[in-house]
Amino acid sequence: MAAASLLLILIAIIGSGPATMTRRDSTEVHIISPSVGWMVTRLDTIAGRVQDANDEYMSLGPSEDLPPDTTTSTSSGLTFRLDDRRSRKLRVTIGSSERITWARIDDVTIGRADSRSVRARWMLDRWAYPPVSRLLAALPAGRVRAAEPAEPIQWTDPHTFRWVTSTDTLVVRQLAGPLFRLEMRLVQ
Repeated sequence: MAAASLLLILIAIIGSGPATMTRRDSTEVHIISPSVGWMVTRLDTIAGRVQDANDEYMSLGPSEDLPPDTTTSTSSGLTFRLDDRRSRKLRVTIGSSERITWARIDDVTIGRADSRSVRARWMLDRWAYPPVSRLLAALPAGRVRAAEPAEPIQWTDPHTFRWVTSTDTLVVRQLAGPLFRLEMRLVQ
C-alpha cells in the first residue's frame, strides 16, 4: 500500500504529458510527442555479485555527497573524532549477447581511502523488459537509424544518464531506490 501511494505521489509530482495510457499493472505510459514518451517503473533488483563475460562498457557517474558519519571516542583522556565522509555514485555496465542488450545499474558508496561497496544493483533489459517494450509500442513514430554514438552512456547529473544508440535515446533517472523514470526519445 505504501509503495503504491509513493508511486502515485511521484507521478503527480512529475506530471503527465498530453496523453496517458494505463495498463493492467497500473504502469502509465505518457506520450509527449510522436517520438517521445516516458513512464515510472520499478526495476528488477539483483542480489549478490555479478561478473559477466558479456559486459562491454562501464561508466561511473558524477559524485553525490552523503551526510558524514561522525564518530567520537575517548581513550586515556584524549578525545578522537573521526569524520567519515562518503559519497555515492551510480555505475552503469552495458552488456550484450547476440541481439539482447542490457544495463546493470549499481548504487556504489565510496568511503575513506577510496573504499567502494555496492549498496544495491538493478537490471534494465532494453528490449525484453516489458515496460520498455510497452513504451516503444506506444510511440507512434517509426524508428530511424542514425550514426552510432561515440559514448553510449552520457551523464546529466548523479541520478540521471542517457543510454544512446543509433535508433533512440533512453533517459534513465533514479527517483527512489529501485523506482526509475524511463524516457524514450526516438531518432527523427
